[in-house]
Amino acid sequence: MKKSIAIFSSIFIVLIICATAYYFMFGSGKDKKVKEEYQKYVDMINISHDFEAGAKGLETLTTDVAQKAIPTIKTDIKVAKEVRNTSISLNDKKVDEAKDSLDRAKKLDTSSNFSAAINWLNADIENYKRAEEEIKNTKLDVNFNKDLSQILEKYKFNNNSLKQLLSDVGNKLYEKAQEAAQKAKELAEKAREFERKKKRSDVELGGPNPALLNDSNSLPADAQGIGGATSEEGARKMRSDLVNRYKGYLLKKYNGESIEWSVNGKSFKLIKEDGSKITFTTQPQLYRKVGNRLVSGVNLNSEEGSEFLYNT
Repeated sequence: MKKSIAIFSSIFIVLIICATAYYFMFGSGKDKKVKEEYQKYVDMINISHDFEAGAKGLETLTTDVAQKAIPTIKTDIKVAKEVRNTSISLNDKKVDEAKDSLDRAKKLDTSSNFSAAINWLNADIENYKRAEEEIKNTKLDVNFNKDLSQILEKYKFNNNSLKQLLSDVGNKLYEKAQEAAQKAKELAEKAREFERKKKRSDVELGGPNPALLNDSNSLPADAQGIGGATSEEGARKMRSDLVNRYKGYLLKKYNGESIEWSVNGKSFKLIKEDGSKITFTTQPQLYRKVGNRLVSGVNLNSEEGSEFLYNT
C-alpha cells in the first residue's frame, strides 16, 4: 500500500513538473508575443499617432490568451476607438464632437495606458478653444486681419486643419461685421434722406406732405372733445391761403398757366395752356383725418380730379 502511494506521488510530481515546464516553454511564450503585439499597437497610438492602425490592431487581440495576458484589453479597445474618433473629428473640423470623444476616452482610460495620446489631442483642443476666444474678442476693425494672423502664429497645432478652421472663423466674423456695418450705413442714409424729405417743403414734394404733420399743425387722430366752427371770413382766408400756397403744384399737375377766383371766393378757374378752363369748387373742412393726425384744410373738386389741401 505504501509502495503504491509512493508511486502515485512520484507520478503526480512528474506531471506537475511537466505542466510547469510546458507553460514556461510554450504558454509564457504566447503571453510574451501577445504583450509585444499589444505594446506595438499602443505605441502606434501614443507615439506614432497612427490612431487608425493602432485601434484596428488592438481589435485583433480578443482571444482568450490575449484577454488573460492583457486584463484591460476590452477597455483599451474602447479607449483606442474614442481616441481614433477624436482624431477623425478634428480632421473634419468638428471640434465639439472631438472633445466629446476625448472626454469619453479620458473617463475610460483609468489605467492611463493612452495618456500620451490623450494629452497630445487635448493640447490641440485646448489651444483651439483659447485661440477661438481671442479671435471672438478681437476688435473688428481695419487691423483685424493682422491681429488674426498673430493669433494663428501664437498657437501651435498638431492638426493643421484646426488653424484653417480658426482662419475661417475669423474671416466669417469679419465678413458679418462688414455686412452689419454696411447695413447700418444704408439704414443711416435712409434715415438721413427721410429727415431731409421731412425738412423739404410740402410744395417741393408736390403737394401736402403727411410726414410734416406734428403737434404744432395738427391733432392726434384720437383727440377727444374737439369742436368749433369757421367764420365766413375765416373760410375765405383758408381757401385763398391754401390755394395760393399750392398754386405751383396745382398748375403743374393740371397743366395750367393761371388761376382766376370767382367773385364770391368760393371757387376758381384753372386756365390751361390751350385756353381751356377747369372749375374747382372749394369747401373748408375743420377736421379731417390724414394718417394718424387730424388737420384743417380745404377740399377741391373738379371734373378732372379732387384735392385736399392743408397746412403743415
